[in-house]
Amino acid sequence: MIPGKTASDQPAQRTEAIIGPYELQDFNLYYTTRFGYLPEKIAFLTYCSWHDRIQNRWPSKSEHGRHQYTIGETKH
Repeated sequence: MIPGKTASDQPAQRTEAIIGPYELQDFNLYYTTRFGYLPEKIAFLTYCSWHDRIQNRWPSKSEHGRHQYTIGETKH
């Protein structure tokens, strides 16, 4: 059996499905813990940073590895 899978071939953890993408959570936690920003400011920064995969600068990421999120996804 592969670690992280149950006997019914389902993932043992579905954290990302519940709290959202890890990259957004890391972004939010950084600005919360490092600077103590309020949720409204973090939501604005998140939207500005992740709303357009073409416009934003992506250091050494292929277009397939670039993600974009709507305001609803960032709010979730």
